[in-house]
Parts: sequence; structure tokens; C-alpha cells
Amino acid sequence: MFIAILGASVLVYYKVFINRYFHLSDSNLPVIIVCISISIFNYFIFHHKNQWKVIVKEFETLPIKEK
Repeated sequence: MFIAILGASVLVYYKVFINRYFHLSDSNLPVIIVCISISIFNYFIFHHKNQWKVIVKEFETLPIKEK
């Protein structure tokens, strides 16, 4: 469910900011595949088992020069 909402959100932002005349059709299959791939990647890197909390803690321990 979360991935579907995220994918729909990416498509809405793409339509609003990049291409106002974008419409989903069979010829836009590569765009749909890329959006789904990004959504799945985002889910497993940041949201699965709250990994984003671990990433934020590691970032906060870095010295200021590396940030």
C-alpha cells in the first residue's frame, strides 16, 4: 500500500513540475517501471524496519567537516 501511494506521489510531482501534459498510457511503461523501482528502493533503504532512524543517528555522529 505504501509503495503504491509513494509511486502515485512521484507521478503527481512529475506531472506538476516537469511535464504538465503527461498522461499514463501503454507508451509510458518505462516511466512507470522507473517510478516503481525508485519506490521499492526507497522503501527498502529508508522505511523497512525504520532504517531511516539508523541512518540519521550515523549522520549525526559524523564530524562537521564530513557533513
